[in-house]
Amino acid sequence: MRTVYASSVATLDSDVYHGGGTDVTDALQSVLDGGNVHLIVDGAALVHGLVIYSNTVIECPTASCGFFMDDYHFGPILRNANQVMSWDIIDHDMILLGGTYNHNCMNQLGEGANEQFLFNTEFLFNGTYNLTMKDVHIRNFRAMAMLARWMVNTVFEGLRLELPDFIFSGHQDGFNIGFCRNLIIRDFQGTSGDDILSLGGENTDVLIDGVFFHDARQGIRMLNNGKSGSGPIDRVTVRNVTGNFHTFVFSVNAWYPNGNYGNFGSLDFENIDVRMLPPLHDFTPQMFCWFGGDIDSVTFRNVRVTNTTDHRPYFELGVPYMETFLPLPEHKPRFKYFELNGFTVIENSPNSGTEYVNLHEKIDHVVLRDIHVFREGTPYGSLVTLPFEGACDTLSMSDVHVKGLENTIYAEKGHSIERLIASNVILENIPNGLVNAPNDTVKKQILHNVNEL
Repeated sequence: MRTVYASSVATLDSDVYHGGGTDVTDALQSVLDGGNVHLIVDGAALVHGLVIYSNTVIECPTASCGFFMDDYHFGPILRNANQVMSWDIIDHDMILLGGTYNHNCMNQLGEGANEQFLFNTEFLFNGTYNLTMKDVHIRNFRAMAMLARWMVNTVFEGLRLELPDFIFSGHQDGFNIGFCRNLIIRDFQGTSGDDILSLGGENTDVLIDGVFFHDARQGIRMLNNGKSGSGPIDRVTVRNVTGNFHTFVFSVNAWYPNGNYGNFGSLDFENIDVRMLPPLHDFTPQMFCWFGGDIDSVTFRNVRVTNTTDHRPYFELGVPYMETFLPLPEHKPRFKYFELNGFTVIENSPNSGTEYVNLHEKIDHVVLRDIHVFREGTPYGSLVTLPFEGACDTLSMSDVHVKGLENTIYAEKGHSIERLIASNVILENIPNGLVNAPNDTVKKQILHNVNEL
């Protein structure tokens, strides 16, 4: 592998924050052509788009080194050479280390202005094997920071999304990833104008560990509409998520009707500690998280939220679509298992309180363990609510202490809970007790150590 310093072949007189200087795209591309090169970018380069090949390393020694996108050049700063929209991958072994990549969003077009690149994304990787990005600052992306699909063995670590130039309704998504196998994302932080991270289509064996929201507009989304030939989103672990958000932390659904309800396997979430900020728009429902569609299993462990300022719901379960402009399938979705193990909410504002766990459709088994919800003031809201067509076979509650809610379990006529199992439950200042529902709602109750204070 050749090692080339960028300053030996090009004039690096730009600035990764402000731009300017000499466009050195051709000089740097001549180094990258063919691959098998370690390019050390020891300064700031003004470019209008580069292409990389297999066996390539691009290294920037400091954050002041890197690339600035020239004005009005629609397309990515960096893309792989062989754009493949299938698992027949050509490009392999590409590494990006350090530096700042600035897409110059205020001087770029948004979407649809170029037939080759529908979305004006800062990075475009379609069809890669062994792609690694570490310690990269991704700045002022236009429509997206990253669009990446058909990837195997991918590592994104220590990435920073920086968006000082926010464009209202300009999208400015973070990472949009689809059709990925064996994906690791660690120490991922920053903000975006839309979803900070999205998984779409088939994605299996995914670890997302350490996400830091910096006043994020929207959090992590997973979309799968079950199209023919598309596998599931399955074996996904998300843990250690913290920071401030405006709209939602997690959204998982089929997006729009396509004759089915998507394909979701096992999704695991752990150590979530976030703070809600006032919403910035009304075109996306405001909530903590939303899960709907054909789902095998969703598990949450150790969720903490304090000092909320409005009534947005927490867990909206069983809503399969965001858009319903197409006919709905005749059959119902199948949501097999939901577990919330370790949930702490401390609310002091009179404007707080909500429906914490909403079952909009039938969910086979719901397990609530180690739940602590404390509200001050007039009782408001419910721990579990069954709106619309909500129902479940088994609702199991253990080690629960709720204070200042109007209801623990609330349902109107027509809903059903086949088995309610409750043990070690303390209800403090809950006017309507354990169950506020018509007598025939709960078919069988098994209660142990349920106390009202």
